[in-house]
Amino acid sequence: MNRDPVGIVGVGNMGGAMAARLLEAGWPVHVCDIDPHRVRAMELQGARVHHTPSQCAAAAAALIVCVVDSPQVETVLFGPSSTPNGTVDLFGALRRAMAKTGYSDLKEFQRVGLTVRG
Repeated sequence: MNRDPVGIVGVGNMGGAMAARLLEAGWPVHVCDIDPHRVRAMELQGARVHHTPSQCAAAAAALIVCVVDSPQVETVLFGPSSTPNGTVDLFGALRRAMAKTGYSDLKEFQRVGLTVRG
């Protein structure tokens, strides 16, 4: 079965467990995290590593954002970017935000145009 790649930004306890399970099930997984040790652990399990959330989103058909709080969600959504022109539209790539934030925070992120600017 040909499976679309899944990107996970934030591979801590929850995101790392999801990435590991997807890898075990044969899914192609792309990851990004601010902790190089967690990224390396995922790489050793077969995940493709990206240095920015925008790179991870560009490589994936679906993106899971699994970070700690609203400021981290904002960083993932709005910057920094790795593209030459400085912008990446994450609206199409962002399928699910699994962050430990309040409902109103997630609704606000859904309301605005999700463009990452460098």
